[in-house]
Amino acid sequence: MKKTKEKKIILPNECSFGRWLLALVVGLLIGFVLVAPLYLLLYNREGTFMGISYTDIFGVLSFVPLFWAVVFSIRVICKTSLKDFILGVGGKINVKESLIILGLFLLGFAVPYIIVAKNIEFRSVKFGEFAFLVALMLLTAWMQTTFEELVFRGILIRWGCKNKVGYTKKALILAAITTVLFAIFHAFNPEVLSQKGFLIPIAIFTYAIPGFVFFIVNLHFGSLLPGCIIHFINNFLLFTLISSEISVVTNPTLLIDKTPENAIWLMTSTILTYLPLMIYIVVDVIRRKKVASMANKGNQ
Repeated sequence: MKKTKEKKIILPNECSFGRWLLALVVGLLIGFVLVAPLYLLLYNREGTFMGISYTDIFGVLSFVPLFWAVVFSIRVICKTSLKDFILGVGGKINVKESLIILGLFLLGFAVPYIIVAKNIEFRSVKFGEFAFLVALMLLTAWMQTTFEELVFRGILIRWGCKNKVGYTKKALILAAITTVLFAIFHAFNPEVLSQKGFLIPIAIFTYAIPGFVFFIVNLHFGSLLPGCIIHFINNFLLFTLISSEISVVTNPTLLIDKTPENAIWLMTSTILTYLPLMIYIVVDVIRRKKVASMANKGNQ
């Protein structure tokens, strides 16, 4: 009787850096090839569709082929499914933990807008246009944000940290690297380009803050899901609920924030947004150390 050849499964923490890098490069190359037709069709096209410029629609839709190309590449080259990549092999979704993270982020998200409430106004938005915007973002924003989590934090965590939870020297170095890359990736956003002189690096630094927080949150919980959740909610709210006069996407949001877009306020509001979540992480680290210390004393 002929024996069937068993497929070798490579666990995320056993995959070499070379294989992860190859998966990323191949995925991005395939993704960019698939994005090309969308670019030719939509980018810089005059006019709008349902209140959204064609260029902005391209910006959202472009992440769909990029996301699936990287997922496909990781699946084929690294033998890892999207679920295992995000949660870790055998990992499960912790509903309580997810709700805590979501609640703390929403609290932080609201604080800066409460401070500048007098500068926020309702926009005259057509129901059909707003409904289309919400539907579009529900379908695509999670792919955009998950793609960024896979590329900027996922591969470094899965390869560098080997699925282990802990603030090692190596993990913190990787956090610094991905934070810088994430900030550079967003350096050409309108919020940055609208600044002048020494305020430009300050504006860029405002993107380093969430980049670092996303990495630490993912590392702390041993899963990419927390970063995916807060990243998605952040972008979804900014793209549908409230936007600024200088925004990445000029779409028919319900509210508009007319606070002057200066770099100092951008940095301050970003810190306030993620402060509750970081306080929770610090408190939880202290709690874990106490529990571990008590366990060690009990075993002695």
